[in-house]
Amino acid sequence: MSKQLESNTYPVPDYGPLPEDATKLQQFQHAVLQEFMKALDNSQMDEILKSYGLTAEKVIRFDAVIDLNKIQRMGVALSDQEMQQSLEQIPGEELKLLSCCWCGRCCPC
Repeated sequence: MSKQLESNTYPVPDYGPLPEDATKLQQFQHAVLQEFMKALDNSQMDEILKSYGLTAEKVIRFDAVIDLNKIQRMGVALSDQEMQQSLEQIPGEELKLLSCCWCGRCCPC
C-alpha cells in the first residue's frame, strides 16, 4: 500500500495532476477532489459565511470519506476489481478522500 493511502489523506497539496503510475484508488481520490473543488468554486459559500459573520479563514471544514465498514457489512461488490482489492487492504473503518478547510477559493487544511 502506498504512503498516500496509509495516511488516509490526499497527498498533493496543490491538487495538481497525478503521476502516470497512480493507482485506481488514487485516481478516484483525485477525481472526487477535483469535482468537489469545482462544486465549491461554483457555490455561494463565501457569501453565505460572510452573511453570518463567519469571515475567519478555516472555520469550516468539509470531509469526504468512504465508509469501509458499510462496504464490508453490506457485502458490496464493486464492479472494478482493482478498487475492491484496494479498499479491502485499508485498515480501519473509513478512508478519508479529502479534507477541506474553507478559506475562500482554496481548501488546504
